[in-house]
Amino acid sequence: MFSVTFGMVLGFAATGTFAAQPSEVELMKQAKITKGKAEQIALAKVSHGIVKSAEIEKEKEQARQRTAEDEKLLAEWRAKRDQLRSGVREDLLRHRATRHTRHH
Repeated sequence: MFSVTFGMVLGFAATGTFAAQPSEVELMKQAKITKGKAEQIALAKVSHGIVKSAEIEKEKEQARQRTAEDEKLLAEWRAKRDQLRSGVREDLLRHRATRHTRHH
């Protein structure tokens, strides 16, 4: 399967030498079309093609969102735990933690 990345599409459009390759940000500033439009053009020209960078970015964004949700839930659970522990003497919590770690 032939794949086309956005970098390749920009690479064809960019001029210059291999020694001084512009960064992706610089290429984006020079681009006459949007990244999405470039992906559409590339996919239209290549049958069964995929744009891996777009897929990876979507997956990364989904992972970031899930991480943020998990961190929020973890903070809520820690707050509940701390609230419940506030009514228990510190020496009892310390004893429980010591017993728990020895047996496992």
